[in-house]
Amino acid sequence: PKVLYCHLHEELLHDSTIEFRNPHKHEFVSAEKAQLSQPHLVTVFSPKLEQQLKKLSDTSVNLIHYVEHIQIQDFTQIYKYLMQVNGYANHFGKVHQQYFTQQFKQYYGDEFLTLVDCDFDEYSDTSWLRSIARKHRKAFHPVQHLLLLQFLNVSFKDLENLRGKKYEPFGQAPYYCLNPVAEHYKQRVISSVAITTCTDTRKPVGTFSCDCGFVYSRRGPDVDESDALKVGRIKNFGPVWQAKLMQLATSGLSPYRIAQLL
Repeated sequence: PKVLYCHLHEELLHDSTIEFRNPHKHEFVSAEKAQLSQPHLVTVFSPKLEQQLKKLSDTSVNLIHYVEHIQIQDFTQIYKYLMQVNGYANHFGKVHQQYFTQQFKQYYGDEFLTLVDCDFDEYSDTSWLRSIARKHRKAFHPVQHLLLLQFLNVSFKDLENLRGKKYEPFGQAPYYCLNPVAEHYKQRVISSVAITTCTDTRKPVGTFSCDCGFVYSRRGPDVDESDALKVGRIKNFGPVWQAKLMQLATSGLSPYRIAQLL
């Protein structure tokens, strides 16, 4: 349903006079013998709309091929992970619904969504789009799944690899200790991270506590590997750092040199 183009020839499909539900449900009628309901009318779509409809045809084929590899109960966890990775949900899984629905409608446009019967009120809390991004308590039309997956830049055949995935805004443990005077400086010795939410940006803030007493935090999520070696704020220097400070303070070095070492 809602597929308007042939995925092989990229030609527009035509309605025939053959009813989908009819008394002769086992009768086979070839395309050559089927009479078109309106053979003289050809729908003309804009280039953008035509491309969107052809894309939907392609993704529908993947749905048929890979539907047996995914279970209905997996969708809630997978969508939560994808929404977090794409920035539409925070690290706790709460969806930024207004931003998400606005971006979704802007991506597809009203004309396309209306054509495939997937239009919605972006301000309604009960729209299919807001519901599908939450815990699934009902079934959704396959086309609605396909549109959401395409929006999140994932193919249906990729879903099997996403089962059980957990969003880690600061990567996986262990994490680096960034105490410059510790023997384990820049080594992965911190086993866990405490995550809170920045009150200004609503982005995750990770606090990393090492056994040496050094505690630091930074705002996430990490974009590349170099972010793991950045300190946003030092919350506690710890006894190892403080002992080194006392030692350097009586060594005769200048304050500037001590600051460089620490």
